Formats: sequence, C-alpha cells, structure tokens
Amino acid sequence: MSDIEDLYELSPMQQGMLFHSLAAPDPGVYLITFSYALRGRLDVDALERAWQRVVDRNPILRTSFHWGEIQMPLQAVHREVRLGLERYDWRGLSETEQEVRLSAYREADRERAFALDRPPLMRVAVMRTAEDRYRLVWTFHHILLEGWSAALVLKEVFAFHRAFSRGGDLDLEPRRPYRDYILWRQKQDVSKAEAYWREALRGFSAPTALPVGGSSPVPPSPGRRHEKEWLRLSVPTSNALESLARTNRVTLNTVL
Repeated sequence: MSDIEDLYELSPMQQGMLFHSLAAPDPGVYLITFSYALRGRLDVDALERAWQRVVDRNPILRTSFHWGEIQMPLQAVHREVRLGLERYDWRGLSETEQEVRLSAYREADRERAFALDRPPLMRVAVMRTAEDRYRLVWTFHHILLEGWSAALVLKEVFAFHRAFSRGGDLDLEPRRPYRDYILWRQKQDVSKAEAYWREALRGFSAPTALPVGGSSPVPPSPGRRHEKEWLRLSVPTSNALESLARTNRVTLNTVL
C-alpha cells in the first residue's frame, strides 16, 4: 500500500456509476469522450508534460476504485500515475481518409473498457492531420469527472502547455482534493434533506414518464445502443440556453 496516498468512500453518484459499470454489458455506457480540432503551433511533448502535471496535481485523476471483499466500496488515490499520450501522424492521408480513421478510432475507443481498479481511468490521443492542425481526443470514465469539472481540467492543461512550450513553468494554487467533498457529505444531516424532498414532492404518486420519439416511453432491452443526432442551434438560442444554465447554476447537459 506504499503507493496509496489516500483512501475514502465513494459519493452516492460514484456508487451508482460503479454498480452500473460492473453490471452493464456495454463498456462504453459511462465513458465520456471529448474531441477537439486544434489549429496552430502545438508542442506535443509540452502537451504530454501538461497532461501529466494536471494528473499529478489533481487527486481524482490518480484514483482507482475497489469493491468486493470489503465492507463498502472505496476509492484509492495513488501517489504516482503515469499518463502517456497516444500519438498518430495522419498528414499523408486525405481529409476523407482522416475522417474515416478518426471515426474508426473513436468507435474502437468506446469499446476499450477501463479497469476501474487500475488508474488512470482516462486516456488522451493526438492526431496530426496537417502541419498546423491536430485532433485531440480525451476519453475518461464518468466516475471521475462531469462536464463542468472536465472544462476546468482542460483549462489547466492548456495553461501548462502554453508555459512549457515557451520554456517556462506555471505555479498554480493547489487543487482542493475530492476527499474534502466526501467529508462534507458525511457531515450533512440526511434527515433534513429527506424532509425537504418529501415536502417538495408531496402529491406525486408516480414518476413522470419522458416519452422520446413516440407516445410512450420505449422499455429498455438488452443490447440497445444509443446513437447521436446532430442539431444546429442559432447563436441567440445558444446564448439563451447558456444564460439559463448559468442563472440556475447547472450545466447545459442538465438544461437539455
């Protein structure tokens, strides 16, 4: 256990994700993938250093999850976790071939399940498509991060990349560990929360169905997969949605 820096229980949301990740036959259910098109000067070595620095300073990115022969599931923060970049050079391919390669990579990436008891539970790939163009693909298990936190991680990565690529360094304030949130949760009076929600939901006797694409919800069945549908929103509509999310202190995902 000399490589373990900290050990504590999971949040309720993490417990749910762990349960369903172990029970779900589809390894991609709780994987989140962000893909970015980058243009300009990108120092890939500096980018790899930047990702590693962010892993070093954020305990949740060095965390593994353990269950089974213990009283309750626990998450363990490792002292050192190495994150290497997957690098690809596609400059000799046409744009069509590059898109085919990217689609194939993402499809295969979705099937590459993480072993939750072995960190890191994330991976990063960089594809060079032209002299000054790149694709960055970042995949991680949802048990580590959600969209709001992921944006903060990326902000740190590019801040460190900027410093490293110029031959310098960056001294940021230490990141508050996830342990603090777990300890805060343990001190909360659950009975007060229960009383609040019982009052808020008084009169409701059944869950509200959310039919999609028909008059009634489609029951889940084994082997069903989710696909994507693209919808382009106008700038005013996008701004209004973002404003609504900010006002209510939630993410756009929650609004939708």
